[in-house]
Amino acid sequence: MASPFFFVAKKEAGALRPCQDYRDLNNGMIKNRYPLPLVTDLVDKLKTAKVFTKLDLHNGYNNIWIKDGDQWKAAFKTPRGLFEPTVMFFGLTNSPATFQAFMNDILKDFIDEGWENDLYLKPEKCEFEVTKTLFLGMVITPGHISMDETKLAGIKDWEAPKTIKGKYAELVRPLHELTKKDTKFEWTKIRDIVFNVLKAKFLQQPILQMPDDKKPFIV
Repeated sequence: MASPFFFVAKKEAGALRPCQDYRDLNNGMIKNRYPLPLVTDLVDKLKTAKVFTKLDLHNGYNNIWIKDGDQWKAAFKTPRGLFEPTVMFFGLTNSPATFQAFMNDILKDFIDEGWENDLYLKPEKCEFEVTKTLFLGMVITPGHISMDETKLAGIKDWEAPKTIKGKYAELVRPLHELTKKDTKFEWTKIRDIVFNVLKAKFLQQPILQMPDDKKPFIV
């Protein structure tokens, strides 16, 4: 058994990340049920923070060894031959949960533990004592959260839809009506206006106030 191999572009200009298509392997794996943190919970923990420090672990998943004797299961094929990895890669179904458990254990005593376990940070992706940072695709400032400008760039270039496929139920009523059974797809002037208004509102980059449970507020 061997999985396909390919590259995907990284955020850094010209950088590539090697990936394997492990879907067939993942279907037969026993899932690691270690709980991953919820984005909402992580953001909520930042609501009273004034400065932020962000650390990026060099080589990420590759810091975790695959159990000896199981390497063949993660084998992948390339034009240069067949390879068996000795460490975890992106694409393995248990990589996120295993890595999260690993980080929770290692980082209990933070940096010193990292050094003792041969874990190193990537300086160019770390930030120390900043008042504005990008976190899980969101811009975080003291007490506030807003959308990442790079995410909004794609919204600006949205084209008007030409079929009923898509998640229009998440949009406003005129667009939602197009999803009703036996409804003829008709792109009217009002729907075009609503569509463009939605894009404009996204591009306004609304900043949300993080709720403070120590103060009264109305839902």
